[in-house]
Amino acid sequence: MKEKKFGTGQVLSPPPYNLPKLKEAISNEQPVFFVEGEKDADNLTKFGFCSSTIAGGAGKWKKYYEKYFKDADLILVPDNDLPGRKGMEKVGIEIFSVVKRLRWLKLPNLPPKGDISDWIEIEKGNSEKFEKVVQETAVDWDSSKLLPFEWTSGIVDEGHSPAGCFDEWPDPEDFNAKLFEELNQKYAIAPVGNKTLILEESEEEIRFLTPSDFNLALENKFAFDNSGKYPKQIPAYKWWRSHPERREYNRVDFLPLHETPDGVFNMWKGFAVQPKGGLENIPLFHELLDEVICSGNERWAIYLWGWLANMVQCPEEKPGVAIVMRSDAQGVGKSCFVKYIGSLLGRHFRTVTHGSHIHGNFNGHLKDTLLLFGDEAVWGGDRSTESILKQLITEPLMIIEMKGKDVFEIRSYLRLMLATNSEWAAPVSLTDRRYFVLDVSNSRKNDHDFFKKLIDEQNHGGSEALLNALMDFDLSNFEVRNIPETPARLDQKFLSMDMIQKWWVDVLSDENFTIGEKILHIEQDNRVPISDLSTSFDEYAKEHNPRHRLWSVKRFCGQFRKLVSNVEIKRVGSGPREYQFPSLNECQLFFTDKYSLDSDVFELQKFKVIFLISNI
Repeated sequence: MKEKKFGTGQVLSPPPYNLPKLKEAISNEQPVFFVEGEKDADNLTKFGFCSSTIAGGAGKWKKYYEKYFKDADLILVPDNDLPGRKGMEKVGIEIFSVVKRLRWLKLPNLPPKGDISDWIEIEKGNSEKFEKVVQETAVDWDSSKLLPFEWTSGIVDEGHSPAGCFDEWPDPEDFNAKLFEELNQKYAIAPVGNKTLILEESEEEIRFLTPSDFNLALENKFAFDNSGKYPKQIPAYKWWRSHPERREYNRVDFLPLHETPDGVFNMWKGFAVQPKGGLENIPLFHELLDEVICSGNERWAIYLWGWLANMVQCPEEKPGVAIVMRSDAQGVGKSCFVKYIGSLLGRHFRTVTHGSHIHGNFNGHLKDTLLLFGDEAVWGGDRSTESILKQLITEPLMIIEMKGKDVFEIRSYLRLMLATNSEWAAPVSLTDRRYFVLDVSNSRKNDHDFFKKLIDEQNHGGSEALLNALMDFDLSNFEVRNIPETPARLDQKFLSMDMIQKWWVDVLSDENFTIGEKILHIEQDNRVPISDLSTSFDEYAKEHNPRHRLWSVKRFCGQFRKLVSNVEIKRVGSGPREYQFPSLNECQLFFTDKYSLDSDVFELQKFKVIFLISNI
């Protein structure tokens, strides 16, 4: 049953399906069922009911068909989907004035997109069962509540029926008001870089949508335009974007403050839990921090408690210090410790396991992060990441770059925690004050019962109690940049040394170190040919790194003077130029003072072993 098109362009529509039986049913005043397709019509006909349809289904209804249904007792049976109901609506509106009676049949227990044929199969229906459903379910078309088709077709859904047959239609103004409140709570408009984007806000994240993305997201939502005689549907995305009271901002930023400046869309949404309880409610976390993460060292534990309290009490202050946790084994509790802390921050806490998510080009995930946990994501020997890590830890501003979006700048209050099983955990230079490094104890290694209880503590008030404990922590005498020296941090300094620093530390640590067949003096000034010093360094460097290229004397002299105080050039007659510099004891004092090392650093038995490891 298809339309025929003639050469003149005229289209001839075929008559309704089952026309002879249609005429007979109308003549005998029997009900006629109007369905979506020929298959459905045939299945109802098998039950002994008159059923009809048109080419293309109800959505293709034309005024041409009205004459065939004049004076019919017509029952509309829509498919259970939006197009089916809208199509039947159109038929009902067009044909209501010509039929004798018009009813609407919503079949019970019909699955989404199902039709009368599906109902017959699912319900194992027969003529008696179907007739009973018609008697109990079919409702008369109520013309007193009839709305224009261009309005009703836009809001038909599972909870509404055509022409008020089942529910009242919403008031257009109320509908628009509720829709506006919904959209305005979820979306906002703000400049991002050189473009204006739509911000989509949820509990989990903030997304930056282009206008086309926003249009696609709201393509199935409509608002009402009340400017004409009758309300008509218009796209919700177009309506909201042009609304004079839409939510909009002058800039986007991340400001962990109690009050946000006017005109700023603040990505900070506060803590994820409410403070309640205290240390007495988190004994397992307390033990984990004191005895495991800080290995029972009271001074280190007090600093770590202070660092965490600073994040909670002063989130708007950049600490400039990262926490590094190192262990030789897995399963000691580093990740559980950080995730417990992260539960206080919700969306503002993020875990990454790949270095590119810390120092890669695309860093959109950091835009609203207060605490970033790098779990095995950083290796101290990766020199290419050193400057980027320093920026994350200390710089007050951050450039955010997302794929397909303009870059934009935000304030950075990011705190960084790193965990690793590698010996070289972080690029801690001799002068660095950015890392608090801890060797984590193995006392709870693979203690599954302990960590199971720890998680249960966290999930049953522990997060709230930890937040309250950190809020109550006394920071009056705490300075976050006064980092306690730890053996683990000292190890990182040794591993991160330049080759000439390693050579000089080895010279200062070994009383029998020979330079040009000469052992340096411990308590009196030294005088050594510059060429012997330079050769000693090159031989040492070549031994520890076969790819070392010999330094020029000029380059060596420039670097040596940075390591030693009061260096003077001496020369006797035509002899070689020599360096005169203080005793080894004075050189040790100068070195430890310059790089803030403990005075007994050269006495550590393990020092030479760590120092000789080649990680250039």
